[in-house]
Amino acid sequence: TEERTMFKKITLLGLALALTATLLFARGKNNNREDFRGKRNTEFCEENFQERKGERLKRLLPDLTDEQLEKIETMKLDQRAEMVAFRSDMKIKRLEMKKLVSQNSDKDDIDSKIDEITTLENKIMKKRIDHHFKIRNILTEKQQKVWDLHFQSRRDFGKRGHRKSNGHGFGGCK
Repeated sequence: TEERTMFKKITLLGLALALTATLLFARGKNNNREDFRGKRNTEFCEENFQERKGERLKRLLPDLTDEQLEKIETMKLDQRAEMVAFRSDMKIKRLEMKKLVSQNSDKDDIDSKIDEITTLENKIMKKRIDHHFKIRNILTEKQQKVWDLHFQSRRDFGKRGHRKSNGHGFGGCK
């Protein structure tokens, strides 16, 4: 029984160490999360943004000229600004719909709100496609083929149930 008690203690100690190691490992170096004091670590995002600007695009299309890269980066910033406005409108409309449903509103009012939401979703989809073709138009024929494949793979990636991008670029910086 003494051996059994010692075995239990060692097993519990081992499990505690394994759990601690797992938690520490899972925490990793995610610079976008709050630390244990509730402070956000954005050092990585702010200090290295200019250095990382266009990095993924250059990996995808290594033969991009500086002029192409600059145009694309400007277009991406404009696109992001538009998408922020669309997404905030979408959130507001969805909240309004939830409110209508929770208040047992008239079905026509709810249908009308659904129409507003789908109209906004339609605009967002068209803006994304428009953005894709605007970028495509400044690329060479060879670059366009790679760009189109990348665009299609991103669409397929989201359909397979994997996590989509949060739209904040590299490393989840906000």
